[in-house]
Order: sequence, then structure tokens, then C-alpha cells
Amino acid sequence: AIGEAPHVEPIAFRVPEECFYIRFGNFENYLWQSRLMREYGGDISRMLTLRGHDAGLNEKMERQLVLYETALSELLGGTVIADVALIGRDLYLQDGAAIGMLFQAKSNLALATDFQQKRSAALAANKDRGATLETIDLDGDKVSYLSTPDNYLRSYYAVSGDYHLVTTSREMARRFLAVSRGAGALGNLPEFQHARQMMPTDRDDTIFAYFSAPFFRGLVSPQYQ
Repeated sequence: AIGEAPHVEPIAFRVPEECFYIRFGNFENYLWQSRLMREYGGDISRMLTLRGHDAGLNEKMERQLVLYETALSELLGGTVIADVALIGRDLYLQDGAAIGMLFQAKSNLALATDFQQKRSAALAANKDRGATLETIDLDGDKVSYLSTPDNYLRSYYAVSGDYHLVTTSREMARRFLAVSRGAGALGNLPEFQHARQMMPTDRDDTIFAYFSAPFFRGLVSPQYQ
């Protein structure tokens, strides 16, 4: 109704307002997107233009973040994950984007265990590259950081309540945790709430993409360029 606040999905209140936001809504939609990205080389623009180049960008992102699917995770994901979104500060995947996957867990223990097992396996498999797994402090919050000196692996893992963010960006991890305390969430932006009035959540879109004004301002800022 006119004048009523629209329903906004809870995960949007955990996204920094300066990030783009591509929401899948459930694990099955996320798997569909992941397979589609593999088919088109991980290049979102190529999904639209059908160019012939396959840059393998989705595999690069999955490997760098240590977010690959196994047969077991595909089978159990829907029982562990309530909502999924791809967020980031840019889409320059070939150059090394500031990007991340945000998960809303149905079971924190099961999701955290799956991530930790994959991170431990990646650490062991990449010791020859100088892989390290450490716990770092971001404004008083503890964050797991798995990395190699050449950025073959670059994965920050931050948790707040039922929300788990795996990102290539230290600043995105910091902002995610700040947003969890109420600082600058996408879901609170009037422009985003207007978008949800125009495209309500009960449409159950397979993918919902939103690029905020703060995202574009950040992307073209001298500091970011």
C-alpha cells in the first residue's frame, strides 16, 4: 500500500551501502548462477553479449576465495543456507576485484565447519606457494585470513550472527562487521527501499541485482581509480 514501508530481505541489512548487490534468494538459485558463470567463463558481461572468450574468471574467484562446491555441499547446501548474495566494490574480475559472497545460515555450525574444512585443505594444498592461515583483528573483531604472497589465495572470512562473508577485500570485511553494528547498510537506503517497492520480494526473482548510488560514486572516485 502507498505510504507503507516495503518488505526488505534481512540479508540486505548486512550489505555495505557502497557495494553492488546480486541476491540469489536461496542456495538452488546460487548453484544455477554458479553453473551459468562457469559456462560463460565467469564474465557477467559475456552472459549478456555471448562473446566467445572464456577467461575462466569464475574458477579464479572460487579458488581465490576458497568457495568451491563439492557433491556433498551441493546436496546439503539448501538445508544449511537460507539466503545468498554476491557483493562487491567493482566487477574487474580479471584485475582482481574487491568482491565477496555473503551467506545467511540456517545452521551456523554446519556452514562454519564446511568453510573451515575447505580453508584448511586449501592451506595444506598450497604450502609450496607460501600459504598462511591467520586470525587478524579488524576494529576489535576477529577475522580469518587465508592467503598466499602472490594472491593465488586471498580470502577473508568474517562472521556476524547468522551471516558469513567470504571476501577478497580486507575493507569489505571491516565494513561488513561495521554494518552489522548499524553503520551504513544497503537495506536502509531510501533508494533501495524504493526499488523494493517497485520489485517486491514476493516476486521470488531467481536473481535480483542492485547497484546503488554510493557504489557508483565509489567506483568513479579518484581514490578507487
